[in-house]
Parts: sequence; C-alpha cells; structure tokens
Amino acid sequence: MFLKIIAILISIFLIISNQTSAQLNLPQLKVEVNIKQKDHKTLLKYFGQFEQAPTELDSKIEKLLLSLFPKEYKRGCESMISHWGEFAKNTASNALRILYFRKSEKNVYQIFFAFTCFSNAKGYGDKFYDERLAVLNLDSASSKLTIYPHSNPCDTCSELTRMALEEDTLTVSGNPFVGFIFGISNKNPCCDGPINFNEEILKFFILEPTNVIDALTFRKFRKEIIHDEVLGDSTTLYQTQIDIEKDKKGDLSKIAIYHTTTVKDEPGRSGIIFYTWNRKAERFDEGAR
Repeated sequence: MFLKIIAILISIFLIISNQTSAQLNLPQLKVEVNIKQKDHKTLLKYFGQFEQAPTELDSKIEKLLLSLFPKEYKRGCESMISHWGEFAKNTASNALRILYFRKSEKNVYQIFFAFTCFSNAKGYGDKFYDERLAVLNLDSASSKLTIYPHSNPCDTCSELTRMALEEDTLTVSGNPFVGFIFGISNKNPCCDGPINFNEEILKFFILEPTNVIDALTFRKFRKEIIHDEVLGDSTTLYQTQIDIEKDKKGDLSKIAIYHTTTVKDEPGRSGIIFYTWNRKAERFDEGAR
C-alpha cells in the first residue's frame, strides 16, 4: 500500500512538472543537423535547377526539410499550441518559407528559411504564430541544416516572433552581409498580463562562399506598456537611428546606433553603440558612449 501511494505521488509530481515546464513558444536553441546522403542528393537535385529562389517550395521538399528539424522544435510547437485553449488543441502545424536564396557557385547554396509554428484552428492561422530562422548549406558533397536562435533560452517566455528580410544590401570583406528583422510581441493567446511589449531585433550574417557566420545581433526598437489601474499606464520607448560607414572598397566598416529611451514622455536617456569590423579577427568589436 505504501509503495502504491509513493507511485501515485511520483505520477502527480511528474504531471505538475510537465505542466509547469511546458513550452509557451518555440525553443531558442542552436542546432546543427548533418543531412544523410540520400536526402542530400534529393535536395541538391531540387535546388540545383534554380538560379534564384523558387516562387513556391515543392511540397515534398518542404516535408523533407521539416522532417530534419529536431524533436525539441516539434514538441515545442505542439506544447505552444496546446496552451491556446480547447479549440486549438491538436491543431499544431509547421511550414517553411524561403527568406533569402544565394547560389555562390555551381552547386553551392545558402538558403535561409523561416520555420513557422501555427494552428490550423479557425481564427488562429494568420493571427498568431511563432518563427525561427534556419539555414540550409548545400554543396556538391554534403548539406547541413542549422537553426539560429535570436534570443536566450527561456522556459517561461511567451513572446511570438515574425521574421522578414532586411532589404539593404551590404558587404563585409567582399562577402554579402545579410540581415533579418525579428518582430517580437508578447501578444499570445496563452496568457495575458499587466505588461505588453513589442520590439524589433536585427540579426546579420556574413556569407562566405561555403560558410555562414552569425556576425551581429542588436535591438532596433522596443515599446513596453505597463498597465496600472491606480497609477495609470506607463510607456517605455526605446528608439534608434542607425548610421553605416563604408571603407574605400564599399565594404561595411562601422555601424553606429544612436539610441534613446523615454518613460512616460519624459526626457530620456540617450547614447551611442558602435560596432566596428575587425578585419584581422573577422568579428565586430563593440564600443559605447
């Protein structure tokens, strides 16, 4: 009888633990997946016919790419959707869309995708979803899928992200310098609270002929509103102006971010953050004042 009670208590503990650690959005994990030769040949044959991004991804290729994503992302999507109410349970789904497509030489490709988690339930699909960035590196011999987080891992965070390509075309040391905009909001069907925010994060990559370098990430904008029925709402606004310097060759040499933070429209704090390209170390060095 004693052992039976212990077993029941352990079961209850495991259920509670699973509920409290349940994912409210997609994970923020960097994962690299080396693709099997059979799948590699399929991907190379498909993308090898294009000089630029296909207008629509073939459904079989999309299914193959989605099957390569690790279980943490698939489970995270299902967990996120399960918190959107009874109507949305068991309606989790995934999709891929191409954000950026580059063919650097014959049979050498770097393809950036948005991995999207959404619900098939009516009224959810276009309104609420979460996205993560993935890159397919493809050449004649092998291929690899890499998922890049844009924030730190968090088991209790609920913000949702939408992604887009930053349109400005730049180069660093002669290589493309490609940026992506991450629009982030905590407007999530799972939960509500006294603090609402939305922000934009910029993330840049350097594309070497056969390599992708995660080069630079910074916040561009943030608006946070704290609701207080007694004292009234308080709004904090972080805004930036971004200036870019180039060297004689036309390559990016420095990024200056002039930022201002205001609270309740009162005079705010301001400053400058510099990111200077260190050609020898092949990295951006940060400075501020």
